[in-house]
Amino acid sequence: MAGMLLYAKTEEAITPDCDFEMSGNKIRVKMLDLILILKTLLHN
Repeated sequence: MAGMLLYAKTEEAITPDCDFEMSGNKIRVKMLDLILILKTLLHN
C-alpha cells in the first residue's frame, strides 16, 4: 500500500517534501500552494 500526505503551504521556512517507508508502505509528503492553485483556476 502507498499513501500521500498533503499539507497546505504556510509562511514557515520549512516545507514538507519527502518520501519515506513506514512498516513496508511507501509514504509521500508534499506541500500544496493553495493560493497559486486558486489564482490559476480563476485565470482560466
